[in-house]
Amino acid sequence: MTRGTQRHRDELGTLVLTQGTLNIDYPNRLGGNFPKGVMSRMIITDSSGAQLDEWDGWVRGDVINYTVEFDEHQYIPVGAQYALFVTWKDGHEYQWEHGYVTREQVQWPNAAARQPENQPLTFSYIPGTAVGSRWLKKGGTGGLKSWDNSIFGLPRGLGIDNAFFFNAAALWDTPLATASAKIVVNTLNGGAGKSGVAFWSDINMTSYVAVQFETGIVNNKIHIVHGTGPVTMTDLVTPVGNIVGNSDTYPIIFDEASKTVAVYKGTTLTPLISTPIPDWIPMGQGYNHGGVNFLASLAAPGTEFSYWSMKDN
Repeated sequence: MTRGTQRHRDELGTLVLTQGTLNIDYPNRLGGNFPKGVMSRMIITDSSGAQLDEWDGWVRGDVINYTVEFDEHQYIPVGAQYALFVTWKDGHEYQWEHGYVTREQVQWPNAAARQPENQPLTFSYIPGTAVGSRWLKKGGTGGLKSWDNSIFGLPRGLGIDNAFFFNAAALWDTPLATASAKIVVNTLNGGAGKSGVAFWSDINMTSYVAVQFETGIVNNKIHIVHGTGPVTMTDLVTPVGNIVGNSDTYPIIFDEASKTVAVYKGTTLTPLISTPIPDWIPMGQGYNHGGVNFLASLAAPGTEFSYWSMKDN
């Protein structure tokens, strides 16, 4: 094989995870530094091929570096599969390496067996210059965008990429382990529109419950809705008035035991709005996905989220 085609060759390897942060370098097989514009990603799948996670690599000099915190990879099981892709400067993506995941970490002889599916999970998201790969689009006429609000002295916000009545929906790529969740969002008022925070969703967003922030000249409300499609929802309870401010914090509790949803603002202990959830709305295994959706108005994208977190509660 000639030197000019080596970058196309897929090699077999092993991804070794440890009890700590993953920090691994993949050298340039062609020698020298990678050209400007080269990008890389790694996809982790289970034995059936279902995607468990996706990580972005950092191309620096003559290596591609992957640094992944322990809380992001701790539940990836031994025997999972990985594939490393490199997008060259010509815009074509090549698979460079693939193989199986193994682990090298301390095993205490008297430790009880762990069941990863029962371990509580925590995820958090702060918008960067791009939306990132962990939000999986599920429908709508538009897409997601990380809005730069620095001109207003405000942080970036996750929202829809357009106004003109566009809409969009996405799920976080990994569901929670249980059907009880605490979701926290910080808001930015981006003008008239409706922005939702969803849970108890299936993988296609054909059933879920969402808290929806409606903003406008007159209509400023919080809704609790049932979704039957990524951007199709109906109220479960009469909405209540609320003005969305910049950097407001809203903790939202989805409780499986009581089958209720409660929305709080700031540190108050009294919910702004809450409601029991009808028995015909499914929850539990297969419905532990969290997500967002956005319905823009004619002239504005609506509420943006400068922070989002979701954890088993």
